[in-house]
Amino acid sequence: MKKLLKFLLVWVACTTLCAGCNNIENNDIDLVEQPFEITPILIGKGELQGREGISKQNMVITENKDWEELKATMNLVNNVTEKFTENTIDFSKYQLIAVFEEVKNNGGWSIDITKITEYKDKIVILITNLKKGNLTSVIDQPFHIVKIPASKKEMVFENN
Repeated sequence: MKKLLKFLLVWVACTTLCAGCNNIENNDIDLVEQPFEITPILIGKGELQGREGISKQNMVITENKDWEELKATMNLVNNVTEKFTENTIDFSKYQLIAVFEEVKNNGGWSIDITKITEYKDKIVILITNLKKGNLTSVIDQPFHIVKIPASKKEMVFENN
């Protein structure tokens, strides 16, 4: 009888400890799966002349070939990329997010990546026009390019 009682006490103690361990592990997993803000690294921001042939679009660049093609297109009118903070990207570690506004008939516009949030299954990029234009009579096309850690998650662009 004493052996049975000892066995039951040990079993209850082990079960309680194991249940506690599972709760701790599950809480850790929940913390990992909480959304968090990614701080992007600025590559380039400004205006194109509007004659480069780039349409309004949002891009995720994960390969050097695509990056080189985009830079060549952006440089068709002026050498815009010479002002970039980086021109060589290690795509094994990083990817680029590039957003282009439509060509505007007046200057003073911007397109801004204002927030990037990583969720369990996706990354959400919030885009805002912080400057609303009508400041000059120059035709331009705003762009914003940032670098973030490489990810296989779906990229979702949202306009604010």
